[in-house]
Amino acid sequence: MKKIFLLIIGLLFSLHGISQQVPLIEGIHLSRPHDMVKLNKEELKTFIHEQKFSRKLSKKDPRGTYRIGNALIGVYDFKGDIKDDLDELKVSWDKYFKKDTSYRASLKHIGNYRLYAKSYRLKYLDHYTFSAIDDAHKFRLNIFIVSHTSDKDKLGPITDGMLSSLSFTELPNKHSIMKKITTLIIPLLFSLCGLCQEIQLLPGIQMRPPKGATRLYKDQLKAYLHQQAYPRHLINMRPPNIYKVDDMLVGMYANQGNFTVSLEKSKADWDKSHKAYKKNPIYGSFINHINNYDVFEYTYEKKNSLITNFFAVSISHKLLLHGVIIYHITDYTKAFATLNEMLYNLKFTDNSELNDTVKVKKG
Repeated sequence: MKKIFLLIIGLLFSLHGISQQVPLIEGIHLSRPHDMVKLNKEELKTFIHEQKFSRKLSKKDPRGTYRIGNALIGVYDFKGDIKDDLDELKVSWDKYFKKDTSYRASLKHIGNYRLYAKSYRLKYLDHYTFSAIDDAHKFRLNIFIVSHTSDKDKLGPITDGMLSSLSFTELPNKHSIMKKITTLIIPLLFSLCGLCQEIQLLPGIQMRPPKGATRLYKDQLKAYLHQQAYPRHLINMRPPNIYKVDDMLVGMYANQGNFTVSLEKSKADWDKSHKAYKKNPIYGSFINHINNYDVFEYTYEKKNSLITNFFAVSISHKLLLHGVIIYHITDYTKAFATLNEMLYNLKFTDNSELNDTVKVKKG
């Protein structure tokens, strides 16, 4: 497994790849998985009939309907003066599903938007709804997913990857300018007061540990892997930046050099490698743009655990951060939130020329 990781690092030394996007209003960005297929009106009706979904779904606007495997996905965007209140929406649905034990809902603030997510089960089908509104209340994105309950574990990583790519571009106004100034001042004050714990990485890479993270050392890592029944090969993870967050394991590694292979090619190569390696029933990969950098993420299953790797490259192509999160399949929603927190906290500040070249051994 270590050799595979080294090979992937070698493939990722560049920042030229741009992910395929779902066509949306200017200002809303959402990556489109490679196996996400557009459905027209007739294809939508046929697909609903084949999957034995509710006929009501055929009335959905076909401009935003897609399929991934046996799952139906709808993506709809809105622009204007958004009056909707996600807090009220959650309270309303919580009340409606009060007696439904399958119902789950959450409301979180991610980057510059709030995301309301709900799910429930109806007979043999799982229904998911995601509603996101930017902080300026100028954009709203709604996503619905209907899938067979038996496909739940396969769909989770794909859904998480899409949502982690979601971003809103704010118009420059007084509110956004003041927000940016505040964003700059607060970390400075925390730094001066010694209250902001930074992960020790290369100069030019800044990141705070996830909330609730506890650093693990080599002997602690071995005990933790045994306790969580995680794959044994993870004992090869290198300190000092190894953390546990609840039942999840997080590791981060920084490299500097000249990165010359596109992320798109890296993703295509890894997708091809996975396709040939048929032992992993769960797999998903994405290229997302967050803040001022691109990041390649891929998730796969290993012995009833999910492993998500991400590779973020600075805009100068001189710095690369490799992160990995290991978690139980039932914790994929929590892992998605942790990954988002890490990526939105990540900052590259490498303005000087770095001449060292990373040498990667081929496995």
